[in-house]
Amino acid sequence: MRSLYLLFQHVLYCLFLLSCTQPSAHHKNDFIIEKGISTFNNDSFLQRPISLRGQWMFYWKQFYRLQDFSPQLEPHLIKVPSRWDHFLENKKPVGWNGYATYRLKITLPDARKTYRNLGLSFRHFSSAHRVYINDHLLASTGTVGKTKQSEKPYLRSYVVKLPPISREFELIVHVSNHHLAGGGIFNEVLFGSYTGLQTLRQKYIYFDLIQFGIILFVSFYHFILFLQRKRDRSLLYFSIGAFLISFLSIVMGDMRYQEFLILEDMTVIFKLAGSLIILEISCSTLFLAELYSTAFTRKFNQIILTISLFLLVITLPLPLENYPIINNIWVFIILVVIKFSLFIFIRMFQKGYPGGKAFLLGGLCFSCII
Repeated sequence: MRSLYLLFQHVLYCLFLLSCTQPSAHHKNDFIIEKGISTFNNDSFLQRPISLRGQWMFYWKQFYRLQDFSPQLEPHLIKVPSRWDHFLENKKPVGWNGYATYRLKITLPDARKTYRNLGLSFRHFSSAHRVYINDHLLASTGTVGKTKQSEKPYLRSYVVKLPPISREFELIVHVSNHHLAGGGIFNEVLFGSYTGLQTLRQKYIYFDLIQFGIILFVSFYHFILFLQRKRDRSLLYFSIGAFLISFLSIVMGDMRYQEFLILEDMTVIFKLAGSLIILEISCSTLFLAELYSTAFTRKFNQIILTISLFLLVITLPLPLENYPIINNIWVFIILVVIKFSLFIFIRMFQKGYPGGKAFLLGGLCFSCII
């Protein structure tokens, strides 16, 4: 039974991590993106969305519109998707704080055709942006700004329909980031049929909903078991941990970005997500310690719980721009717990503990996914 609990927990984590992955896109060599120019050889994008990954034109510390471009204005080139943190200005990385214009010239195959029902799919990127097709404002998220005071951060994933377009047009994106770690277009931009993009988006929403329902059911089921076996506190810790993961999938997954959870303040969203992660670390530690009290010492548990409590206390009043520091601490604690747990699982397997193989296999699979 104990090995089954741990297997369940690994499955729950894996489901959550899978929900945070990006949608798949078409990558056949039927188009080219080079030096900020994309040329399509056929209409395959009408059958299946295509990722606009490649070299985009990049103008650091500038917000340019279509009329501002001229042959004399030399652009830099940047890979999309990627963060702009390592983009070099005067031979120095610019870091995550700043603003820029992304530009992509797109040439479609049929010069005699007016293309209708096309769309773009954007997955969240930091911290605010606005999108133009030629000189037409297509969409915006948050409020872009040249300073922290003028920017209003907001993360959102969405699909937007393009107006009727001819063979050649330009995609221009203004991006600013003064609040979060990692700026720029670091997720894929998908291009294709508006209907196809909506369908693909809905598939991932449905996956999130199914995942949320399954994990929530597992949480309630184990809580009912705990009410019948109150001496086994591992059931309680497992139930709380599963509930936290289910709620975290709403706060951080595609359901939140589709505004199922109506929270406009990004500070509240990040503090809520951070608190849930800290509580989940604590529950996971208590769950493992309860299952194998001889392997996980009380001192180790106290250290993890003390650090988690400290992070929880400082997370709530912390300004949004300081979250990268806390995020690094979270990652470090998670890695410590995982590595220590793997060490314990290997010892359990060597000594022939019941369920030792299942513990070790589940721990290795989870570590690989992390």
